[in-house]
Amino acid sequence: MGSDAMDEDLEQLSAGQLIDEIRRLRNGIREHRDSTGQELCWHHPKLWGLLPEKTDPQPVVPEWPQFLSGCIRYRQSLDEQLPGAPRTSEEPRAARIDHINIAGPMETLEACRRFYVEVLGLTVGARPPFRRRGFWLYSGNAAIVHLTESASAGHLNHVAFSCEDADGLRAKLEAHRIPFTVDEVPATGQVQFFLRDPAGAALELNFAKK
Repeated sequence: MGSDAMDEDLEQLSAGQLIDEIRRLRNGIREHRDSTGQELCWHHPKLWGLLPEKTDPQPVVPEWPQFLSGCIRYRQSLDEQLPGAPRTSEEPRAARIDHINIAGPMETLEACRRFYVEVLGLTVGARPPFRRRGFWLYSGNAAIVHLTESASAGHLNHVAFSCEDADGLRAKLEAHRIPFTVDEVPATGQVQFFLRDPAGAALELNFAKK
């Protein structure tokens, strides 16, 4: 269900009811904004930036032992309050390596393709319609080696990571004054950031289409 459909009820509200809804929303944001100590969960300045008053309160941050103790107590409270809710053992997602990219003339790429397919057992699979020719080589459903045509001699072109929260990462890059460029993959709409790490290695950060 899209967000527009979820908010259809707003069209049926009177002006007074809309004002009441806005007040409830603002009060909820304020309660989150003013959390501190063991009440602190996530620090979201962008959320309380929606409020008319422009403040950025600094919470009291617990030391690690006290913070972890609070996390454990919160998890225990979920067992008490939501004993029938689904459980998951999935780990929080961090950036993970998505693929390597090797660039070179087509003759070199053909040799690489034969090596990765015939020796390492990868398979040639679907590839978006990029401007430059090449191959995507798969292990199962994952395209882990990308071969891209280039006039230069064959070499490791870049390492790519699968990431989440493009807006948050963009803010971090800008805060650290790290230059980067943004592109979008044809047909898939995947957003990509291109940058270099302090050692000069080329990185590609991929974010799934929202």
